[in-house]
Amino acid sequence: VNSKPLPDVKNEEARRRLVVFARAWKQRPPAARDVCKCPSLTVMIPHYGEDNLIQFSQLFNQRIELEKKSTVLMAYLVDYFRDEFVNFARRMHGKSEQPTDQQIQFELRRWASLRMQTLWRTVDGMTKGHKALDILLRLQRPDLNDRVRDSICRDKFQCLAAMQLYGEFKEGSPELEAAEEMLQRMPSSLSIAFLVNNQEGKEQMPADNIQQSKRFFSCVVDSSCPLENGKRKPKYTVELPGFPVLGNGKSDNQNHAIIFSRGELIQAIDANQESYLESALLLPSVLAEFARYPGQETGRSRPGIVGFREHIFSAVGSLGSLAAEGEFVFGTVTQRMLAQVLGCRMHYGHPDIMDKLQMITQGGISKATRGLNLSEDIFAGMDLTLRGGEIKYTEYHHVGKGRDMGFMSILSFFGKLAAGTAEQSITRQSFRLGRGLPLPRLLGYYYSHVGYYFNQILMAKTVWWFVFAMTFFGLSDATGVGAEQDSSFRDGASKMYSGYFGPVFFLFVLATMWPLIFEFLVEDGIVKALRTVVLDLLALSPMFYTFQGKIIAHYMKVEIVYGGAEYIPTGRGLATVRQSFRSLFASFANTNMFDGFELLSFILASYLVGSSSVDVGYPYWFCIGTVVSSWLVAPFLYNPYMFSLRAVYTDALEFGRWLVGGIAKEGTPANKITQWSWLEWTTSLQTPRQRASRHWLYLPSWRLLTAVLSECLTATVVTSDAYEAELSTTADQVRHQVLPLLPPIFAGLALGLVAIFHGVVSCCLKERVHPTFLLVVCAVFVAFASMAEVYAMVRWPVWDTDYGFHTGVLIVFNKYCVLRWELDWADWLMPKYSECFAGSQGIIATGVAFWAVAWRWCRDALLGTLVTGMIAVISLFLSIPGVAQVHHRFLFRNRAKVTGKGNNPDQATQLPKFLRKLAQDKSLSGFEQAAVKWLQSVVEHSLHGGGVAVAQ
Repeated sequence: VNSKPLPDVKNEEARRRLVVFARAWKQRPPAARDVCKCPSLTVMIPHYGEDNLIQFSQLFNQRIELEKKSTVLMAYLVDYFRDEFVNFARRMHGKSEQPTDQQIQFELRRWASLRMQTLWRTVDGMTKGHKALDILLRLQRPDLNDRVRDSICRDKFQCLAAMQLYGEFKEGSPELEAAEEMLQRMPSSLSIAFLVNNQEGKEQMPADNIQQSKRFFSCVVDSSCPLENGKRKPKYTVELPGFPVLGNGKSDNQNHAIIFSRGELIQAIDANQESYLESALLLPSVLAEFARYPGQETGRSRPGIVGFREHIFSAVGSLGSLAAEGEFVFGTVTQRMLAQVLGCRMHYGHPDIMDKLQMITQGGISKATRGLNLSEDIFAGMDLTLRGGEIKYTEYHHVGKGRDMGFMSILSFFGKLAAGTAEQSITRQSFRLGRGLPLPRLLGYYYSHVGYYFNQILMAKTVWWFVFAMTFFGLSDATGVGAEQDSSFRDGASKMYSGYFGPVFFLFVLATMWPLIFEFLVEDGIVKALRTVVLDLLALSPMFYTFQGKIIAHYMKVEIVYGGAEYIPTGRGLATVRQSFRSLFASFANTNMFDGFELLSFILASYLVGSSSVDVGYPYWFCIGTVVSSWLVAPFLYNPYMFSLRAVYTDALEFGRWLVGGIAKEGTPANKITQWSWLEWTTSLQTPRQRASRHWLYLPSWRLLTAVLSECLTATVVTSDAYEAELSTTADQVRHQVLPLLPPIFAGLALGLVAIFHGVVSCCLKERVHPTFLLVVCAVFVAFASMAEVYAMVRWPVWDTDYGFHTGVLIVFNKYCVLRWELDWADWLMPKYSECFAGSQGIIATGVAFWAVAWRWCRDALLGTLVTGMIAVISLFLSIPGVAQVHHRFLFRNRAKVTGKGNNPDQATQLPKFLRKLAQDKSLSGFEQAAVKWLQSVVEHSLHGGGVAVAQ
């Protein structure tokens, strides 16, 4: 089934929905029974701070940055959904009664909200289940009147919006107004559950604990509740034993509201999803999956969870498309394989319908322990599996879902998943599944859950070790180590790299695209599959997926070693806002960029020694180049409007000020401290290490292994006969044989003196030295002391020879490997670096902190300067006429191109001008042009604060 037989349907979304509806019947859904005999269903939608109904002022004040232009949100949406807006204008213009100015404003807000990721869109879509049951009842029971039909639909379907903050909405606030509009305009099956707290609760309601000064209640309202001070009076109020939000918020929100769910079945839906009427018509078939009818013996138990497909409606631009395709694969091929082949599908939230009667006997639908249950939804499936329950997956029913569309929000989401999976791996549910599942199901569970994330760690470490080993072999060959012996080991190693690493990396990239290719090939044909592959390659998807894999590996590793998982909020707005260089550096330097810079340094060392005997081939260099470039520049490549010369200059100044910033002022919000200065950001990176046990220090680490290997190689070189030939004095032996084997000591001694001087000055002056001054002084001392140490170690008489130069490179390489191991120790053992710079620690701790921070500052300043220079070069290239929009096309593909000039177009004239131009579109019919002209005049009248807009 495809969309070729639908030539008269022009709208792409309408074609897709018709095709999906037709395709659903090929899946042979269960026979639908009478609506009156179906099990009842409750759809629960947890909500905290997400947008509900977009405000009219927001439509014309929120700026959307386009290439060298700026427009308002409404103009952007009108241009992007042009044909749908024309249809909207036709509907409004064709009404028998002329709508008022307020009605037009509300309909515009509603039209825009249904095209953004809002709660209104979710509730409007999910309540279509009520409308679908009403339609089916009209056909099945035409004798029933409207009141009885509505009562049956309310008995069989309930939409429960768990709006946690509804009780805190102020009278006349936009949030309360939107909630009230939702209750009035949505079907009567809609209810709102919320939390309230009462400081003087004991005076208004009796309680057993009269000493409790603050009491918490779970309440529910619906459209039948009377209004009281602009807010609905609760229909039911249940006192809770204490503060209910003990976990990450979402699971607690679901747990407190579940007591108001009437349905025998329950569906947990996120506040960025929607449903469709044609899909809701299949709701009786969905409910039949759980139903048991007299005389029907299926031989199978009643399932506990039934999962469905999802359609990602946020595939906007390159990043939105990549995220949507990844979710599409997870919701089709992966789910199908997990449920029907491996038998290890769990509950992943979103559209799954659960048997509430089974769920409440195993602890509810959501676990709410903070940190441990960061991925709260999967535990419902794990508990059900442990109790012998059945989990099904079907494809005839589907819902819509919005995904993150920006680079930072997408990767923050995957970071949250990785941290949640790490916590999941240490739970008792995972332990019991590991002991109780048969081997085929256990392997399927491992490789589709914890194993997938653990594999990302192995891939990231494998790349690092490949580059290190190649550099190590190159240095050993260049310095003549083993030259008198058979070189078959190095030859074999180089052949292994050349023969395995390139194909392995290629398969890693192909594995991320292969399921998508085949699914498109089966559902939409070879043209759609090939087109998707080409567009993904043009969007540099290998770089994106490589960066994403490193993010997953970082968060998984950090969570396993240090713990402390926290919920990472992700924004789901339009990805058109440019992030500054400083914010991108602070977000991704520790996860990706530091390792990329380290690999680049190793590659540079390999190039400098220029060993010809270690030839790993072009596939190796291509794959390593992809990895290094991805880890270093991917955040900036996928950042909208990154390559503007003026913005690059502003970023450089901001980054410089951030590098030399001091300690944050008292009272600075926790989420703003890392933005204050580089020193505070570095301290925040040190904090997770201090949560872990110090016993990790005594276990062999990969940093320790690199230090041992480099020390052994250096010792072999400096004690060789060729190297000792001209070392006649003891001083020369100390300089050129002992000093290269010691850790970097010159910088440590210098900064020890700085720490002593800092302590004396602080004691004498009775005030601390400014942290910025200390930081600069420490960095200068480290730079000069390190250069002096290298100068003292290198044998300058033989520097001009290949042997002398290669030996110098090896000594620097060894010092770096030892230094990196020592810096890890400093992070574990020292107090917070910002406290040391504030003068609140002893001389030894302060000296070590000065030493560690100075090294890291030099590295970050060098890395920031290097990447900024690369961005400046690319910006100069993109400033050439004819290529200026290359980056814009790369990111947004065929994103809307709203006409307008300047950075501050008049909000009161921009959209009407755009509508005036749209009304002149010759592809519209005469009535459509008249409708758009009428709506343009209404918008002008509304923006200028007029009364009733009447325009014929």
